[in-house]
Amino acid sequence: MAKQMESITEGAVSQVAENYYIKGRIWSQEEEWEKWQSMPVKEVSNWNKFVNLRNLADDPDKRTLGAVRVYIDTSTMTGKTDEEEYQMYEEVFRDKLGGEALLYVHYLDHKSFEKAEAILERTAPRNSGSDLDEIEEGQPYFGTIMRYGSDKFDDSLEIFKAAKQGQEQEKYQ
Repeated sequence: MAKQMESITEGAVSQVAENYYIKGRIWSQEEEWEKWQSMPVKEVSNWNKFVNLRNLADDPDKRTLGAVRVYIDTSTMTGKTDEEEYQMYEEVFRDKLGGEALLYVHYLDHKSFEKAEAILERTAPRNSGSDLDEIEEGQPYFGTIMRYGSDKFDDSLEIFKAAKQGQEQEKYQ
């Protein structure tokens, strides 16, 4: 499922930079596993069925599909404007993912990107510890969520632009 999430996101990211790394992470709740265990794997592993199951969750806090972490080598960016890039991400999340999800985009210089890529090849972002944190520190970063039933990110284009310039997002919320 995480690979499907990555693949869905790749269409937009590949237009922004030539060199990037995408990591998807699916979230689930224990009570969901109990309900899903009786379903055939083929049914649960179908992206649209997975999205529909998550969107049916009684608790709105349990509808989040997961998170997509994007690492971009800024030396290979294609020249898309901030507006175009933001709009492409928003369209992917609204039109292709089909449910609530988080987006994290890290803009790394070439050397930092190579270090991050080596870490990400062997471990998930949340399990990489301080090595990845040190690489990300001081590099521009944008993080937001598109909530279930919404057609836009929680954070505006202005916050996205500020984040790409390396400004702290909390100042703009």
